[in-house]
Amino acid sequence: MNLKKLLLVGLLLLPLALSASIFLDARLGSNQGYLDSRMVFSEDLSPLTISDISRSQAGIFLQLDLGKYFALQPELNITHKGMLARVPGYEERWRVNFLELPLLMRFQPLGDRGAVVPSLFAGPYAAVKYSTMLAINGQDMSENLPPLTRGFDLGMIAGVSLAVNLDSMRLHFELRYSRGLTNFLKYPAALELPESTKIHTQSLGFLFGYSLPLGKKES
Repeated sequence: MNLKKLLLVGLLLLPLALSASIFLDARLGSNQGYLDSRMVFSEDLSPLTISDISRSQAGIFLQLDLGKYFALQPELNITHKGMLARVPGYEERWRVNFLELPLLMRFQPLGDRGAVVPSLFAGPYAAVKYSTMLAINGQDMSENLPPLTRGFDLGMIAGVSLAVNLDSMRLHFELRYSRGLTNFLKYPAALELPESTKIHTQSLGFLFGYSLPLGKKES
């Protein structure tokens, strides 16, 4: 078993190593929202311009308290990313869809018991691509599209959030930035790009949702 597999297994088993009280205080929730997404190229593509496109994300999360100020949050998300590439008279709209698994650490500077709970969060994610769509000048060209991109993406997520406690329910609002750290481009030559060209995913999102406790938490 190589180092990457050992790291993945360790991340998945980490919650099992925590005390049982953490699971009693855990919260299960869902979130959804909107992303401004693009692909960041390592090469200058002039006169081609790369722009953001509006995409979406939805998923579920489990929040595990690590004391008053910290929480561990694994997630499972359906995340839609992409980009708009164009020159006058020509436009490509790429949409890439992922099954995403982030593991976030939250810092709650005011604690987790107040009516309002602000927090900062960051952590890695692993994502598996399950579909790619391409439209050229508004015409769908997804059928028989060659595998130009890799089937996975690894990166980091960071952001800020605000939670509002309403009795047992908690409303969540957050702003998160995501950046891929691996080269997502598989065959640069197929896009008539230099072999040294690399692509990284990038998005800025606003998410909202709610969570409910799995167990009874002491007041």
